[in-house]
Amino acid sequence: MIKSDLSDGFTFRSPDDDQLDKDGYKKKCWPGACIIDRYDLLTIIESDDEAFVRYLADFHNGASFRVTEYRKFQDGQIKEIDGYWGVLPRNVEGMERFR
Repeated sequence: MIKSDLSDGFTFRSPDDDQLDKDGYKKKCWPGACIIDRYDLLTIIESDDEAFVRYLADFHNGASFRVTEYRKFQDGQIKEIDGYWGVLPRNVEGMERFR
């Protein structure tokens, strides 16, 4: 995901975060890309300006976790993301920044 994909009024919510704006989301979530080897897209279900996206994130040490996101779009950009996941792996160096 690149910066231009997020709308000006972007909001991110998750079990760990309530109402992060675009800057808060970038600061907390984007650094995690450096500890993830790959994302495997599992499912996309879309309707009008909404979508559910499910993917698997694989870490450098072989650990992984599944994520399901509800995304709402406006004018071709992402307006909202509500993220849901299970227990995040504890044995991944760098993961502590997300707790």
